[in-house]
Amino acid sequence: MPLLIERFSVVSIDLRGTGFSDCPLDGYDKVTTARDAHEVMVTFGHERYAVCGHDIGGMVALPQADIYREAVTHLAVLDIPLPGWTEWEATNARLWHFSFHMNWDLPERLIHGREYDYVSTFMA
Repeated sequence: MPLLIERFSVVSIDLRGTGFSDCPLDGYDKVTTARDAHEVMVTFGHERYAVCGHDIGGMVALPQADIYREAVTHLAVLDIPLPGWTEWEATNARLWHFSFHMNWDLPERLIHGREYDYVSTFMA
């Protein structure tokens, strides 16, 4: 991003429930988060903009580009299998942690104090 800001306006957001964003009980579907991202761009005065989504952000960027075709001028999706576009079905079986993290408050209770062990398992 530091290189991009030399030529472009760059907006980087925390999707709902990540980073320092709010954690509502619902609205984590990709269409809702795509609407959130579009509203952020419009709020900052960007009626037309390029979108780059990485990991889960890629799953949000695709519906954002579809819903807001007139606004999204370019799309880049990085490091994520996309349902219906890649080998999602084969990959999905290895993504057990998506369902695990959808259980309200359970992952936090089980992982608390063991964050390093949990994350390092993924990195290994």
